[in-house]
Amino acid sequence: MITCKHCGHTWPYHGNNTYTTCPKCGYKVFIPNHINPQAIEQGKSRLTVKLETQEDRIRIVPWGDVHVGAPKEQCLWDKACDMLQYVLQHKNTYLLGMGDYMDCAQKMPWRRGPNVYVSSLSPMEQYQLILQALKPLAEQNKILGLHCGNHEMWIMENTGIQIIKLLADSLRVPFLGEGCETTVTVNHQKYLIYSQHGTSSAKLKHTKLGAAISQTKDIFADLFLYGHVHQIGVQKGGKRVGGHQRKCYYVLTGHFLDWEGSYAQAFGLDVCPAGCPQVKLFADRMDVHVSI
Repeated sequence: MITCKHCGHTWPYHGNNTYTTCPKCGYKVFIPNHINPQAIEQGKSRLTVKLETQEDRIRIVPWGDVHVGAPKEQCLWDKACDMLQYVLQHKNTYLLGMGDYMDCAQKMPWRRGPNVYVSSLSPMEQYQLILQALKPLAEQNKILGLHCGNHEMWIMENTGIQIIKLLADSLRVPFLGEGCETTVTVNHQKYLIYSQHGTSSAKLKHTKLGAAISQTKDIFADLFLYGHVHQIGVQKGGKRVGGHQRKCYYVLTGHFLDWEGSYAQAFGLDVCPAGCPQVKLFADRMDVHVSI
């Protein structure tokens, strides 16, 4: 039997997932007996979320590429925290973590880039800061899941420790690895979201969107969320399904790293204002709106 720590409801559970959803209140329930080594390393590739609302929509804020611990004054931490407060203070608003919350700089003698010698915080301090910032949202069941980014993967590659899996377990939220298909049901309206941190080295606004479209060309979804490229942008597209046309959106999910003096400037990346977009999924009709 499983007992929800949020409302106390008890019900039989025979699944194989690390997380399930309380059928009474919708709270995500952590099931430690269903952890396995493969899930620890890779995270979930599929997730199902059911959200109930009395309004006509819910809002999802894809939040990532924060790079806390970057050289002094490069991480726009106050602005990143403002977005967390927005999610926390608004009903029917949820966060999806897009990775690269930590800078995790290492010595890179072969190229320019994040360097451990100029980091403003140690890796442990970075982890603790992100953990404490996300904890209030997790306690209010406002985090859909957390992706890892390539910066956190440096720790995995060098030590075998998946730091974002530890973060997700501490917050009792799903760990989504580097990419995940998420089915979100808003009341009775169903949406399919494909989100990933991303791997592109594109430097220009249109090539960054092109990379997101190219890397997901074989995937069907209503909404594609793509991080990594330090850009806020959206492209409306379409898919043909069963002889019918269905619109979809490709969204670049932004960043919180100052351009001037950072490796973004050194690499010649486009200048893009910091921040992140907001996605609205409607409950009374099949419709997606993206605010950037």
